[in-house]
Amino acid sequence: MKGLLLGLVILGSNAVATACIGEAQLIANIASVEKVSMNSCKAFIDPASVTFFAESMVCPLDLSEIISEGVEVGMKDGHDCALESGQDLNGIIVKNAAGVLSLE
Repeated sequence: MKGLLLGLVILGSNAVATACIGEAQLIANIASVEKVSMNSCKAFIDPASVTFFAESMVCPLDLSEIISEGVEVGMKDGHDCALESGQDLNGIIVKNAAGVLSLE
């Protein structure tokens, strides 16, 4: 019985590990924003402006990856980027299965 329970715990932890890609909480100033497609914009942060950063303990996402890759922030009014240079990027950054970082 103990062996079965241990096996289920190991299988369960492996399932969580494979589903988890990366996650971090961030507050920083946006240095620049660029349109990636007709329905998506990407914000790049100023590394010197990071006032808060906390990696997920379960699915860590490194700050250097956020700085180099940028974060998809979506659109408003159908054609404008949701955030602009000079504004704060504030929230949870999640890396999806395709490797894209997005603001939740």
